[in-house]
Amino acid sequence: MIPVKLLLKNFMSYGDHNEEVPFEDLHVACLCGDNGNGKSALLDAITWVLWGKTRVSSTRAAGEDDLIRLGTDDMAVRFVFDLGESRYRVTRTRRRGKAGTWALEERDAAGEWQVRGSKSRDVAEQVERLLHMNYETFLQSAYLQQGQADLFARLTPGERKKTLGSILGLERYERLAEMAREEARAAQSELTEMEREKNLLDDSVAGITELKQQMADLKDRMNSAKTALLEQENAQKQKQAEFTRLQGLADQEKQGDVQIQKLANSLQEVQEEARQIRERIQEYAQLLKEREAIERDHAYLLEARQQRDALAESVQKRSDVKQEQTELQNHVQQEENKRISVLSLKRSELTRLEQDCSELEQQRRQQQALQQQQSSLAHAAEELKQAADELTRAEQAFQTLKSEHEAQKKQQVEEEELLKLLQSVGAECPTCGASLDSAQRTRVVRARQERLQEIKGRITALIAEGKIASEQRNAARQAAAQREEEDREARKIAVQLQGVQERLQALEGVEKQHLAMAAEIAALQTELSSGAFAQPKRIRLAQVDKELVQLERDYQQHSAILAKIANLEKGEARYQRLQQAETGRTEAEKQTERLQARELQMQKEIAELRSSKEALQKGQQDLPQTRQALAEIQQLIQKLREESDAVQRDQGAAARGLQHAEASKQRLENMRGEMEKKREEYNNYTELARIFGRNGVQAQIIENALPELEQEANNLLERMTGGEMKVELITTAKSKTAKTDVETLDIRISDRNGTRPFELYSGGEAFRVSFALRIALSRLLANRAGAKLQTLILDEGFGSQDGKGREKLIEVIESIKDDFSKILVITHIDDLKDSFSSRIEISKDNAGSHVRVA
Repeated sequence: MIPVKLLLKNFMSYGDHNEEVPFEDLHVACLCGDNGNGKSALLDAITWVLWGKTRVSSTRAAGEDDLIRLGTDDMAVRFVFDLGESRYRVTRTRRRGKAGTWALEERDAAGEWQVRGSKSRDVAEQVERLLHMNYETFLQSAYLQQGQADLFARLTPGERKKTLGSILGLERYERLAEMAREEARAAQSELTEMEREKNLLDDSVAGITELKQQMADLKDRMNSAKTALLEQENAQKQKQAEFTRLQGLADQEKQGDVQIQKLANSLQEVQEEARQIRERIQEYAQLLKEREAIERDHAYLLEARQQRDALAESVQKRSDVKQEQTELQNHVQQEENKRISVLSLKRSELTRLEQDCSELEQQRRQQQALQQQQSSLAHAAEELKQAADELTRAEQAFQTLKSEHEAQKKQQVEEEELLKLLQSVGAECPTCGASLDSAQRTRVVRARQERLQEIKGRITALIAEGKIASEQRNAARQAAAQREEEDREARKIAVQLQGVQERLQALEGVEKQHLAMAAEIAALQTELSSGAFAQPKRIRLAQVDKELVQLERDYQQHSAILAKIANLEKGEARYQRLQQAETGRTEAEKQTERLQARELQMQKEIAELRSSKEALQKGQQDLPQTRQALAEIQQLIQKLREESDAVQRDQGAAARGLQHAEASKQRLENMRGEMEKKREEYNNYTELARIFGRNGVQAQIIENALPELEQEANNLLERMTGGEMKVELITTAKSKTAKTDVETLDIRISDRNGTRPFELYSGGEAFRVSFALRIALSRLLANRAGAKLQTLILDEGFGSQDGKGREKLIEVIESIKDDFSKILVITHIDDLKDSFSSRIEISKDNAGSHVRVA
């Protein structure tokens, strides 16, 4: 598979602008960018569109919706790749919370795309069939993840062999071996169970003759038990009839007792009712004696109720007037509270205004003082400018004298040196260079001496003038400093004066406000003290207070009447009873006569029932003996039935035992064949476990794969080292403690210095060997899957390398680039970009990740 083009929309960090990654014109390229910009997301997009899996989904329970860019609802990935002479295109989409689409297309000879599959299951099968690899095979072959470039070589020999087995897919043989061992253990367990069952069956079959004799004996016992039971059951029927007759007499006696008890209870109720009626007659007689007092109290009660009703309206009006009084008082109090609150606020405002008035006077005095100071410093700026000009002139004059002094000093030195030259023998003319005789040299020397004296005189004059100029400059500096200090003071006073004027402007009118506020406060105080507010409410409140005086008197009278009524109502019930007394006493006396007659009748019935009870008691004298005899017969029948049941259970048990023994005999004959088959099954699974085990087909696969792995690694090392290094994989080694060999997977390296274990190498040489072995493993896995390894992807292969290590890795990649159609190296190390002629640069902003090919 050779990548051609990748398009992404809203996949992980990529936005909705259909980002395109062109691979077609690239051979060896660096995929670079800062961490988190979306480099590895490109590989996730390829594996998702081909197999529906990513690194995230393989490490945690993440759904496909997690791959959609935050803030969007759908994503799409399209991947174009070459395979042999054909070009294919896989497109996969997903909408958040819903199923997506998946399609595989192939380009025909005319350049048109033809659909190969659009159902998920069909696309998945065709992709794996075309590529001859699944997601896991891709990761282990074409995609070298972080830190895995030299992982295989750095493992211990035992871990190498285990890893090689994992890469070669030997886990499935180990699973087959474990399945065979499980089946063998199951067969062995079943054989053990069969052997235990056979021993039990042998014991069961041995008791068949004894069981048949036991069945005959039990049949005889059952016949004898049935005969005895029949005789006792006939005797029981006769005795039961006699017992039933006697029991009937006893039941009649019990019913008589119940009737006697009912009549006795009823008699007691009648006697109690008669007593209550006699008490009622006495009560009626007493009420009739007190008729006059009871009727007088009732008349008082009626009169009091009339008085209560007459005052009810006044009491209700009092409640309404009381409520109005409360509302008026609350209103007047609220109005007063409002004025008190306003008065408090105005007093606070008056205090603030008094403070502002005091501050106003202070600001005025300060303004006057600052204006006087400003007036005295009014010419400070002009004097500062004049002083600065004077200082500048003094500086210029001083610098001019200083420069002339330095020039004169230089001329003095030159003249003195020239005189030294002229006074020496063979001196030449300083002007024309001609030789001078004694007279000429004397004349020239005298002229130069005169010139030197003039210069010295001028220097002396310049020193005097410079001293004067320096004093003038210092005086000018002092004057300028003084003027500058006065100017600073003037500016400071101007700033202060501006602040005072602004504050005076802010305080303007405060005196008038103070006078107005004092007047408002005086008016409020007068209003509060005189009560000259809420006048309508106050007038109404006075009326209400006056009205309540009479209403209170009515209320007190009403309360007294209510107390009187409550006292008189206690006798109202006696008045009601008095109304019933005349007719009630006559009716009660008649009812008493009826109850007396009923009482006599009930006493007569009770006497008759007691006489009948005595007759019944005489007729059931034989009942205890009959009950005892019947109980004895029932116990005997129960015993005979238990014996019969026991014999029947023994018969059933013997029959089941005989049936079980016969079945065991048949089962024993069948089991011999089953046990032979199970032994054969156990032997077969044991042999399969050995064949699929580590020492069987797994060891053979590894032995067959190692030459291919060595050849692939050595082919790579041939190009990496120019044929100077070779690798050899050793699978067995001598044991240090035993005479037998032990399994291992050692790596030995041959170079011009001899053969040494891999562990003795370090640096670039060790990395070349590690990298060659890892690439060889990738090719081996791809070849065994039926695929050709045309694309190699290295993810962060430089991160763990130092500078030299990175250079070696780049050299290694350069040496193997002709073995692959495409090599992509993913890194975030900026200083390695220039090591690759082609770069895919990944950047990221608010719109998402972006791709640029450089």
